[in-house]
Amino acid sequence: MNKAFSLFLTTILLFYGCQLTDKNSILEKNKEVVLEYHKVWNEGEIDNLNTILTSDFVCHYLTSVEWRGIEDAKKAIIDL
Repeated sequence: MNKAFSLFLTTILLFYGCQLTDKNSILEKNKEVVLEYHKVWNEGEIDNLNTILTSDFVCHYLTSVEWRGIEDAKKAIIDL
């Protein structure tokens, strides 16, 4: 019985440990994307948009301005 319980407990801990790592890695990837997006705006590195946006990206603003795709985003950022 102790051996079965130990195996069960080890399996549960391993399972939850892997899930936490996945959540942390997703969180870290999200942070990287946000930091890269800030570089685009703050440092003018618009070519970074190629790696952080998708081709079907759509940006909506309260002023009804809309950007569609990476090239529109680049143009809008340069214009601003």
